Amino acid sequence: MGIKIIHKYPDIFEGFIGVSQVVNDLESEKISYKYILNKAKLKENKYDIYVINKIMNLSYRTIDTARYIEKLIQKYGGSFFNKKHKFYTGHFSLVANLIYLKF
Repeated sequence: MGIKIIHKYPDIFEGFIGVSQVVNDLESEKISYKYILNKAKLKENKYDIYVINKIMNLSYRTIDTARYIEKLIQKYGGSFFNKKHKFYTGHFSLVANLIYLKF
């Protein structure tokens, strides 16, 4: 969204820093599922493999399935953990932007 605003009104911005920009959400989701499925198979965790396959085959996702997948991403080391603030970031992390106005 920040990039679109800057593109529309370039004269009023001094700079833009975007963090965790979503480029292709569907592809990112596929990569996340493939990652946790491979990790679950390496650990021979039959329950996680079953649940991941079940969620991957749903025709829609709910907030509960998204949260569960995020927990699995964290469980299998596919996210970053900030020890000071006890905060995880991963596939479903929020996007943070810093926009510098000229005035």
